[in-house]
Amino acid sequence: MDQTQLATKAEDRQWLVKYNREIARLGVPTTVATNLDLGGAPKYRPEGYGHVLRVCYRDEAPYKVRKGVEVKVLEFDDNPDPRQLPPRDTLESLADWINQRRKNASVFVHCRMGMNRSGLVTALALLRSGRQAEEVIKHLRAARSSWVLSNTTFEKFIRAYPKVEGFYDGAELAVCQARQLELVQARQLAVSQGQYAHLWDDEYEC
Repeated sequence: MDQTQLATKAEDRQWLVKYNREIARLGVPTTVATNLDLGGAPKYRPEGYGHVLRVCYRDEAPYKVRKGVEVKVLEFDDNPDPRQLPPRDTLESLADWINQRRKNASVFVHCRMGMNRSGLVTALALLRSGRQAEEVIKHLRAARSSWVLSNTTFEKFIRAYPKVEGFYDGAELAVCQARQLELVQARQLAVSQGQYAHLWDDEYEC
């Protein structure tokens, strides 16, 4: 094994250590605004909330809430392809639901990790309450994790809002798809050659 491969494995190990520490820290929901918590999928039913928005698939968070808790569910993937985003009016409706409900009771918004899908809807709720995109993104990352909205398509949506039509043009989409294909092929080649396949590679995020 050459020095480059050894360095790559060392970087991978360092990344995994950082990742595991971050995951452990993020097990607790983060309060990001009055009566509004952002978090990952709880192992057990979330307590102390009047309303819960589950922004992930049901099998990612198969808990049951206590009687009297209002639950909304939006299922979509943490995918950099902008065509996979839920309709704008759906996202806006849920953002307004969050803002309305948190006037009188606590709201918990979560996906699997509490960073991208739930971060997108939470950021939009804060935008629609009168805050600015740059302020919101910085606030969520400072409060919860620098990885909030690490899905660059979600971040672009928030930065472009409310002028989101065409926020991701055809040329960018073509580059995104080409990079995704290149990454898949590179990983397949690495596995076929017995090399370590990277778990994370910002270079290929769209």
